[in-house]
Amino acid sequence: MDHQKTCKLVYSLYLVSLLSLYPQIIVATLGMVAGIAGIILAYRHRASVKDTPYASHVRFQIRTFWLGGGALLPIATVVAAGIIFVFADMSSVYSAMSTMEMGVLDVAKAVEEYLMTNRKLMFWSTFCSFGPIIAWFLWRCLRGLQLLKAGQAVPNPDTWF
Repeated sequence: MDHQKTCKLVYSLYLVSLLSLYPQIIVATLGMVAGIAGIILAYRHRASVKDTPYASHVRFQIRTFWLGGGALLPIATVVAAGIIFVFADMSSVYSAMSTMEMGVLDVAKAVEEYLMTNRKLMFWSTFCSFGPIIAWFLWRCLRGLQLLKAGQAVPNPDTWF
């Protein structure tokens, strides 16, 4: 396979992997599979592009995956969960727990009330913690595609930007 086409395919798979943020399970699974397929393809392609301009793209792609998925996403998850934990209105949970004989429907009602009461907090904490990471990920993919189209190597594939 042509090196440029393979690099373009990996960038495209990474962009499709953003679908994993979509709330429907089938679409989210497709996104996760695309991201994993992209990193596998990048690793398999790494040896064949050694000492070519495409080597910097493959290095950039591998670092994009591991910095984004291995470092930034877990940090954002902890930050969003921490914000929700500290600031969420737990009154519906506490009132449900005070009733000793709770049935499944009571628990479901308490969870629904908790989610409805805290939906804005959950949205904004998630948006604020994951938004910059998504923007960074998009920037790296689009910048890589731009350089690839111009036939240029990634100038500093080991940097964050």
